[in-house]
Amino acid sequence: MYYLFTKNILIQITEDLKNKKFLIGDLEFDTLPQNIINDSFSSSNWNRAFKFKPNKDVLEYNTFFIMVEIDLFFKNNKIEVLTKKSFFQNIINQPYFKNCFLNEVVKHYFKNTLRSSINLDNESLFLAKYKPENKKDILRIDSFDRFVIFDENIDLSKKKFQTLFIYKKGLKKATWSVNSKNQLIYKIPNNLSNELINQAFAFDLNSQYFLINNNSKNNPNLIFELLINDNLVQKTLSQSIIQALHSIEDEHTSWHLYNFTKELKYIENDINNLSSNHEIISLKSKIFKQNYLNLLSKPNK
Repeated sequence: MYYLFTKNILIQITEDLKNKKFLIGDLEFDTLPQNIINDSFSSSNWNRAFKFKPNKDVLEYNTFFIMVEIDLFFKNNKIEVLTKKSFFQNIINQPYFKNCFLNEVVKHYFKNTLRSSINLDNESLFLAKYKPENKKDILRIDSFDRFVIFDENIDLSKKKFQTLFIYKKGLKKATWSVNSKNQLIYKIPNNLSNELINQAFAFDLNSQYFLINNNSKNNPNLIFELLINDNLVQKTLSQSIIQALHSIEDEHTSWHLYNFTKELKYIENDINNLSSNHEIISLKSKIFKQNYLNLLSKPNK
């Protein structure tokens, strides 16, 4: 069972004065536990609140509300709901809650979440295999610097980054370019057939996590926002990109490798071969103009 998220919901309790019943969802009660009565409240301010209402209209009534915290889990390709309040476990187990209100809870939770264009395949098996971590609003991450992008439909126009790697199918060789914002973009041939890479929209070289922000095939309102660390797949991906960067036919191969790995070993020879400070400054200027990689210290603000 995989944990999805926790949410507070407002449950409406309607007291049917004529029939002397209490209505919650599609259930009727002759009496309610005293602690439920004590914890409930009435307020006109809840008229527009997102709440679980009784599935029945009555003419003469009193209305009460109670806030209940629920935990949502994913199990056997469906959503399960639990709460620490035992009385309300029966409420959220009723068909009316599961078949009608639960989808609204999920939809409401993800209403402002950006989606990638990928559906998560074999959801329960995938979650059990990789045991991912939850991460809220992955696609709202402000900086994509040093990301390897797998999903070509991600809009990068408003993302901040200095260096980006696009791992793209159909390319014959790696290329690099600098856009109008002085952002360095590498395009790398995607020649790997791997489940995790196919499901992820990006790999973060900084945190070493694969990022997943996929739609559920079983519930169109559910989005899986996941972080996965897999050293074996990461190593395979890195080897593939390093091999592609080696194939770029220009004099900056060592710098391309440094941009990807941040390992100084790739540029040590270039620096050691310089014989004067004048040549060092000249090289820094050349690298900044061609690769937009400024090696000079940034001034203090």
